[in-house]
Amino acid sequence: MTKTLSTDRAAAVLIFIPAMLSVVMVLHHPVLRLGDTQGSAALATGIGRIASETRIFHGLILVLVAVQALGLYSFAERLGLSRLLVRAGVLFYGLSTVLMFLPGTIDGFVTPLLGSRCFGDATQCANSLAGSLTFAWAAIQAFTTIALALQALALLSWSVALALSSEWQRWAGICGGLLAIVPLGMLGTMDRAIDPLVLAEIIIFEAIWSMAAAIMLWSDRIRAHRAI
Repeated sequence: MTKTLSTDRAAAVLIFIPAMLSVVMVLHHPVLRLGDTQGSAALATGIGRIASETRIFHGLILVLVAVQALGLYSFAERLGLSRLLVRAGVLFYGLSTVLMFLPGTIDGFVTPLLGSRCFGDATQCANSLAGSLTFAWAAIQAFTTIALALQALALLSWSVALALSSEWQRWAGICGGLLAIVPLGMLGTMDRAIDPLVLAEIIIFEAIWSMAAAIMLWSDRIRAHRAI
């Protein structure tokens, strides 16, 4: 086994495992039940009750996001970083990774801190807690939407780069492009908030794309091309 193939296979593992786990983990996102949020004191108590679970969950998710980004950079290298489409994909995916850390940090670490401020003085925090959580929720929605759209654009760029290549890579690129377009369409037409179920419906297409890319890397079937 050559050194390049060994590196590619390591990158393939870094792509495949996070892609597979991400969908499963999102479906187990910690959720505060509405019945536990009667008043500021109960809301703060509910947030505090799931605080540790929330931190661990989002910490693991952010690790998976970073690991998968590293693996996909190796995928982009094999496509050829001299190509404009490939560099565009790297830019889009890099931005999406940075933006994905923002909602993950807010939801996983900032929100529990907001709830903990109310312990012992629910009356004083009543006026600020609801407003702070509303702002945090809006920020999470906005950053998540933009990050997912940029991620889909990255996969679409790499798919077009594959489609402009030769032989079987052309068909892989066409199929990948279709997988990348679906999340963009869902995000563009969506009229509801992104909850764990909606998020899973969106990222499953990107997860399938990523796992296919990992298989291509593992099997050493990617060839750089001189097209854009």
